[in-house]
Amino acid sequence: MMKYVIFNNIIIVFLFNSFLFSLPIYSVQEATNCMSCHVNPTGGGMRNEYGSNIYALDELPIKRWINKGEEEWDGYITNHIQFGGDFRMQTYNNGDSTKVFPMQADIYTNVKINKKANLYIKADLGKYNHDYFVMFKNMKNNGWIKIGQSMPNYGLKIDDHTSFIRGGNYNTLFPGDNLNYQYDEGLFFKPNIKSPIMIEYGAQLFKNVFANIGISNNLITNKSGMDNYSATISSITKVDDLNILGGFSFLKEISAESMSLYGGFSIEKLTMLFEVDKTKNWIEDFDSFASMMKFVYKPVQGIHLLTKYDFFDRNYNLLDGDLARITFGIEFYLLNMLELDLQFRQYETNNINFSNDIDDEYLMQLHTWF
Repeated sequence: MMKYVIFNNIIIVFLFNSFLFSLPIYSVQEATNCMSCHVNPTGGGMRNEYGSNIYALDELPIKRWINKGEEEWDGYITNHIQFGGDFRMQTYNNGDSTKVFPMQADIYTNVKINKKANLYIKADLGKYNHDYFVMFKNMKNNGWIKIGQSMPNYGLKIDDHTSFIRGGNYNTLFPGDNLNYQYDEGLFFKPNIKSPIMIEYGAQLFKNVFANIGISNNLITNKSGMDNYSATISSITKVDDLNILGGFSFLKEISAESMSLYGGFSIEKLTMLFEVDKTKNWIEDFDSFASMMKFVYKPVQGIHLLTKYDFFDRNYNLLDGDLARITFGIEFYLLNMLELDLQFRQYETNNINFSNDIDDEYLMQLHTWF
């Protein structure tokens, strides 16, 4: 019963806002879109000059330590070639064992061909899931076209791939129990999945409304072909100190399809994000449901306190088992290119016949970028 109450409450939040906006936590706090800080117009990956030299340098780090890492770095090694990277190392403990492993090792290159065209390359040194595309920009209505290999723009691009609105747990919580590894699978954005070949177009429809559409090789199914279609519309509203952001995404591939409502708000030191997804024929012929809600409180610059709720039900129409996870954490932005995250995660199962208790998890992650 709880999962239906959660779904209905989120729908009420959606109806209260005229649009919902797909933006990560920093964009919600700053009431700006992804292009303000990133080279990729749909967010993620290489940062532009504002993202590297203004926001990451002055707005993120603990204030008393800003002068310890105040060197500017915009990534340009020539007038036309920009270089950058992201690296994450994680320590994981569930009470039984401790593991240390790399979470991310990406190198970025952006080549300015001319004022209206860029060549972008992301080299994934860990999973070898590379991205590359030519982007034509500065078109009518701030429009752009991407042609190459990249992920479709769908939902909130949060940095936790284990969230069920992205790819779920990379290593299942239910090994050896003949549960088909599906109760904690989440959606289809797995860290090891190869980005498809795609064409994507985006533009600014109105003052605060953005949209994009795309077509790509198959991402969800194992069938060959260019049958993946995606679309997103997003908007931002600023009322005094309150920022309201939200959006809607749709993705279809042959018989599988997924819809996402997502959004958030930020006021003073408090920020909230949420997303709810309904997916058909992703896991067998089920209607699956995933949701996420995250609150971040910033007592001082450079320190974020967070709590996050993740939920996944592989078969929403039957009471055959669902999984919830609550996370508590603290993030320290020590320098302009150094972040330390500490998290505690706890699970709750419903109608899952599992032989063992699920252990609590403790995580520590170190993130650096340039």
